[in-house]
Amino acid sequence: MNYKSFIHILTVAVICVGSCAESSEKNGIVPIREEILTKTIPEQVEMFQALTPELRCDLWRVKMANTLASKNLTKEEKAVIKPLAALLTPKAYFDEDTSDGLALREAAEEAAGRLTKEYAWDELKLFKYLETFMTEQEYDEYLRRINREDCQPK
Repeated sequence: MNYKSFIHILTVAVICVGSCAESSEKNGIVPIREEILTKTIPEQVEMFQALTPELRCDLWRVKMANTLASKNLTKEEKAVIKPLAALLTPKAYFDEDTSDGLALREAAEEAAGRLTKEYAWDELKLFKYLETFMTEQEYDEYLRRINREDCQPK
C-alpha cells in the first residue's frame, strides 16, 4: 500500500468513527444533558435519580473530564480530584450501598475534606466542582440564567 492510499483509508476511517461517535452521543447523553440543564437544581436531582446507572455515570464522566481540564484549578487540586474519575462506573450508581458505590462516596468525601482543608475551598466551590454534574461553564450559565429570572418583574 502506498502513502496516498494509506492517507485516504485513514481519512475515511476517521470520518466514519467521528460520525458514529457523534450519532451515539446524540442518541445517548447529549439530549439528556440538554434537557436536564433547562431545569432547576432540585428538578435536575429528581431527573438524575430517574436515569439508568449508565446514564448517571456518563453525566459524571463528562463533568469529570471538564473539571480535570479546567484552567481555574491548580495541578494540585486536580490531583486530589483525579482519583474519583477511576471510580465512576455504572456499578457505583446501580446500588450506592455496594462496595463500588461506597468507594465512590468515600473518595468524594475525602477529596472534599482535603480541598477544604488544604486549598480553602468553600461550599460553593465544592458544589461547583464536586457536587453537581453540570460542567464549570454549564454551572456559570445556570447562575446567570437564574439571576436574570430573579430580576424579572413578577
